[in-house]
Amino acid sequence: MADTQQNGKRSMAAAATSAESTPALKKMKLEQETPPEANPNTMEAVKEKNKAMELDLREKNRRIVYLAEKCEALYRHRAMLDTSFRCVRRQWFQLHDDLRSSLQILDNAAQSEWADVLSAVERFGLLQMRPKDLTIALPEWFLAITKADAEEAQLPSTDDHENEDENDAAAFIAKDDLTNMEKELHEQLIQKQEETNQLVGKILAAIVKNQSITTTIEYKQILQDKRAAVAEALALKEQVQACETRIQELEKDVQVKEVERHRACRDFDRLSKFVERNSASLVDPALEKERLQINGVAADKKSDVQGEKTENVRQVSSEEQVQKDKETAKMIATLKENHVILSAKLYQERAITAELKKDVERLQALEAAWKKDEATLTQEYEDKLEQLREEKNHIAEEFAKIRHKAKDIETHVNDKWKKKVARIQADMTKVKTQMDELNLKNVSFREKLSNASALREQLAELKSQHEILKSENGTLKAQLDRVKQKSDRAEKTTKSKEIHALTEKVVALEKSKLELQRSYAAVVHSELEKGDDKLSSLIKRQAELDAQLNEELQAHSAMKTRVENLQLEIDDLKAGEAASREENDALISEIDSISKEMESMRQSRKKLVQQLEEKRNSYKKLHTQLSKEEQAKAHCFEELAAARLQVSTLGTIHKNQKTYIESVKESLQAKEAELEQLKEYVKNVETEKNAADSEKRKVLREAEVAKQIYTTSAAETSQKQQQLLQEKRRACEKCETYRKKEERYEKLLQAAKATPATGELNDLERFELKELQKLVNCSVCQDQRKNVLISKCFHMFCKDCIDSNLKSRNRKCPTCKKMFGQDDVKSVWFT
Repeated sequence: MADTQQNGKRSMAAAATSAESTPALKKMKLEQETPPEANPNTMEAVKEKNKAMELDLREKNRRIVYLAEKCEALYRHRAMLDTSFRCVRRQWFQLHDDLRSSLQILDNAAQSEWADVLSAVERFGLLQMRPKDLTIALPEWFLAITKADAEEAQLPSTDDHENEDENDAAAFIAKDDLTNMEKELHEQLIQKQEETNQLVGKILAAIVKNQSITTTIEYKQILQDKRAAVAEALALKEQVQACETRIQELEKDVQVKEVERHRACRDFDRLSKFVERNSASLVDPALEKERLQINGVAADKKSDVQGEKTENVRQVSSEEQVQKDKETAKMIATLKENHVILSAKLYQERAITAELKKDVERLQALEAAWKKDEATLTQEYEDKLEQLREEKNHIAEEFAKIRHKAKDIETHVNDKWKKKVARIQADMTKVKTQMDELNLKNVSFREKLSNASALREQLAELKSQHEILKSENGTLKAQLDRVKQKSDRAEKTTKSKEIHALTEKVVALEKSKLELQRSYAAVVHSELEKGDDKLSSLIKRQAELDAQLNEELQAHSAMKTRVENLQLEIDDLKAGEAASREENDALISEIDSISKEMESMRQSRKKLVQQLEEKRNSYKKLHTQLSKEEQAKAHCFEELAAARLQVSTLGTIHKNQKTYIESVKESLQAKEAELEQLKEYVKNVETEKNAADSEKRKVLREAEVAKQIYTTSAAETSQKQQQLLQEKRRACEKCETYRKKEERYEKLLQAAKATPATGELNDLERFELKELQKLVNCSVCQDQRKNVLISKCFHMFCKDCIDSNLKSRNRKCPTCKKMFGQDDVKSVWFT
């Protein structure tokens, strides 16, 4: 079932992708094999990083608060344990010293001196221990909360007790150092200490009078108890040290987490500063540089023209003011020089006009190329829209087919389950009738076995056989559990494989969708950028032309003034008059032609701007249409996914049914084997029963002889008979349990044999046959058998489909879209 579903899905994916495989899309995919990387310095990326940092900080603060609360609870608990431990330890040392003093009295050297006894009695209850500090490196916040004492007395060595007996009372622990709870415990223990002192004094008096061996034994036991208590105290000290190490580890963890939090805050501050600094640098600096260069060139040209104008005016004014009274020869020389300068300027202006004409021709060629590109792009987008519409229709058809199939599968499954329920009910009725018959047989067996008497040896053998059967039953149950676990694992692996394949297909479809969106966005962005660049270049060129026109107009006005002044002076000069007039006329005609060309350029620029606006509007409309088509496509994919989920659930139900039927068959076979074993066991029991009957007769004969001989032992024989009857009842009960099992297995066997074994196919078998045919047939055409394999991806198809793909130069696998060549196609034969 899972393989058929996968083949169906692969064929659907192949049909959907074959419609998309146009030459334009192939070019786009080849050009954009590596997707564009995301810029980490954008505002959105920085915001996402900031959100992630905030979440991390919250989680770390929460953990720090939890650890602080836990540490507080641990420290409080530890303080309570320490106080109770200190009190118990002090009282224990007092009792220990008392016992030591009593042992000193029992020495042979001290028996004669009664004063030592009295001094020892007076010294009972004093704690002859120096307190030693046990310091722990606690944080300030814990000391502020708990305000616990950091001073603790450590265990002294036993060798130092004798040297410390003679020290002053100033070395002992003072009562002011104790806490409130310690004081209460100390007062309670002092009362008991006084009572024990009195008792110890009485015991010592009795010991001096009556020395015996038992006293030494009792003191040895006391010493052993004392040593055990010291061992417990050392274990508690080790626990305190373990707590200290744990506290230090927690402090280190808290410090590490504080450092991480500070680092995160620093990174956040740096990122915010970086964004504030680079917010002004987001503007493209290339445009500003080009504008500055254009403005500088225009300013240089204007300054040159103005400088030339000012120099000429100064020369003319100085010559008019200074050389008014000089000869006409000097005027002619100056006029000739001016004529040479004007001719040079004429040549320069002609070169400029030629360059302008070339620029106009270039712009016209660019406009024609741009129109061609626009036409090609519109055709490509129209083709893409048609492809998307075809894909939408194809997906809608497939969705309708899947719905129809799902409905048919549901009806088929419901009918099948109804038939199974009817069969199970019929089997149950048969089983009930068989149970009644077996109950009757069981009654007859009980009547037969009521006359039988079992012996101890036979009971022991039956018990051993029963244990063997129990062990066999346990092994069979373990085997059944293993088989069930294996079936469950197989189901889980198949389900995980199907889910993994579906997720991989969904991811592949999403990737293809994202690649299409990226390619479309890149194409639109590149076209818009190209259009904007062309517009900006045209606008710059127009500004340059306007500046040149203004300069030429200014030059023309200056030339007109000069010509008028020169005409007044040239009236006296006949030779240069005609030449200057002709040159002036030529200049005027050229200036008129340049002005006309500039007006035509302005009109063409206006037309280009209008065309650009129209194209932008058309691009916006195309973009909205594409977005609508993509939304519709996403909706169709969602419906398709829902339908596939329904089909997969039905498939899983069918698999569960199959596995259940197989498990029932296996259980029936196992139960048949058990029935055969039970039949053999019943035969053995019957043979043993016959032997028991014969032995029973012998025993009865022997019992009659024993009655005649042992008339006095009637009570003993009655007890033995009762025991025998009880053992016989137990054996009967066991036999009944085995007979019930036998009856149940026979009923199951009869029910399994009663099922019809005809040669006709069921609906389920027909459905499986269809699915197997789909597996064998080609997933592209779904008519011919699979006889060709692609060696790169190991997918199988028919030869005609692969040949048609190779002829159309579509060298991609229809299922996984992996590229392959003609040499990768291998033939396959089913044997």
